[in-house]
Amino acid sequence: MDFNTGLENLKMLMDIEPEKESLSLEHFIREYMERLEREGVILGLSGGVDSAVVAALCKKSVGSEKTLALIMPEKDSKKENIEDALNFAKELGIGTRVINITPCLRKLETYKLAPLSRIPFTQKLRGGLLKRAYRYYER
Repeated sequence: MDFNTGLENLKMLMDIEPEKESLSLEHFIREYMERLEREGVILGLSGGVDSAVVAALCKKSVGSEKTLALIMPEKDSKKENIEDALNFAKELGIGTRVINITPCLRKLETYKLAPLSRIPFTQKLRGGLLKRAYRYYER
């Protein structure tokens, strides 16, 4: 099965019309920007798929000149993710600002809560532990 066939099968299984959903989300972004009387959109761009989709939707809805992506790495961020975020923003033609949030996280003593970067866990296990810790502190 080639990629396009797989994509068509996925569309049928999901029972959505991606083009229609995309237009709906673009309209939502544009409407709220205007309703809130803002001159543009600011979003967080991590280098992952979810934030990349949001960045593309924002660009399509309000234009590249009104879209700003904040890339906020911290000391444990993977350099590849930062590079992916910068490259994708460049490809979209949107502005970026890189803000290292390590000093803020240190002041909040975040690294004392979950110093998992120092323990040789697999990425999957580390992610699971962090989710459990967040759930615990949300109570």
